[in-house]
Amino acid sequence: MATNRYSTPFRDQLQGWIVKLSTVSEIIEQWLMVQNMWMYMEAVFSGGDIVKQLPQEAKRFQNIDKNYMKIVTSAIETQNVVATCAGSELMKNMLPHLLEQLELCQKSLSAYLETKRAEFPRFYFVSDPTLLEILSLGSDPPSVVPHFQSGLFDSLSNVTFDKVDKTRMLEMFSQQGEKVEFERPVDAKGNIEVWLQRLVDGMQDTVKQVIKRAVRNVYEMGLEDFIFGHAAQISLLGIQFQWTADTQAALMAAKTDKTVMTRNMKKTDAILREMVMITLRTDLTRTQRTNLETCITVHMHQKESTEDLVRKKVRDPTDFEWLKQVRFYWRDDKDTTIISICDVDFEYSFEYLGVKERLVITPLTDVCYITLSQALGMFLGGAPAGPAGTGKTETTKDLGSTLGKYVVVFNC
Repeated sequence: MATNRYSTPFRDQLQGWIVKLSTVSEIIEQWLMVQNMWMYMEAVFSGGDIVKQLPQEAKRFQNIDKNYMKIVTSAIETQNVVATCAGSELMKNMLPHLLEQLELCQKSLSAYLETKRAEFPRFYFVSDPTLLEILSLGSDPPSVVPHFQSGLFDSLSNVTFDKVDKTRMLEMFSQQGEKVEFERPVDAKGNIEVWLQRLVDGMQDTVKQVIKRAVRNVYEMGLEDFIFGHAAQISLLGIQFQWTADTQAALMAAKTDKTVMTRNMKKTDAILREMVMITLRTDLTRTQRTNLETCITVHMHQKESTEDLVRKKVRDPTDFEWLKQVRFYWRDDKDTTIISICDVDFEYSFEYLGVKERLVITPLTDVCYITLSQALGMFLGGAPAGPAGTGKTETTKDLGSTLGKYVVVFNC
């Protein structure tokens, strides 16, 4: 309208409206920014735990809240946009001040979250809003449980609490519903980052102790009892321990005993056939079947590796054809599981992995494992390259599962 040539008689009125409307636009923009930050902060400071941790910021937010409510009350009373935004000085003076105060609150909150993340590093993989929610629930452990899958654990998705002492955790569950009892009950007392670290330690210790027992059990129990009598992760490890020990022993004796490698190959094949026979049963539960299929997938590769060693007439445990395999050992001297790939030894990380399906190992994934494990051994990074959807991420995650690590996937 201002550019219209017939607007000259109303020029002053027009100029007044231009000023009013641009002021309204600016005020509403500021108001929305303040409102969004206020909503975010209000949710944070309404919880009891964070108010105790940050008393100064809570006090500051109370003042912000009072002033913000003045603005809202004034808007409700006036109910006219122009009169509210451009008619009084309240908005012009108050909004920039509130924004500045809210930014100070935000800064303190970020510093507070950083200290929590430094104390429990898994919090680095949790978004700020989720982390604030978790921290505000800290004094009520059962309400934190739904957040276990928000970047805190690989497969641990639930725990059972003692009926009498509500802060003692007795069992852990995977997403698939597999149950593992803690070796020692874990106490959810104290600050949340402290008891979550206790839970991580308890989980890793439990997995470690179960593996320690499974190393003996794999030779003493029948195959079916062993696979279904242990958690899926442990069953698979047991079969890998057994194959490594048998093949290593056969290679040691191969120079004096010409048939030992063939006998070992037949034993490996017999184990695979026995597992395949179990799959024909119709009374298996879903998790039992997944567990069995995973064992078969991995053992199939181990059988092929054994056949390769026989075909290539390998008779020395230091031969590269044997060293390039993923080899699993329980070391009593170190009281831990060691995984060797070529000349690199990894200590198993004992993360609870639940009932996971594993990739079929092809010559390409084999090469990826060797390359990535060499990089890890030299504290370097690895970058699998290839078209989208060919399984670069999955291969890396599968290597993580082999080493018992928690793998986090995120976009940088």
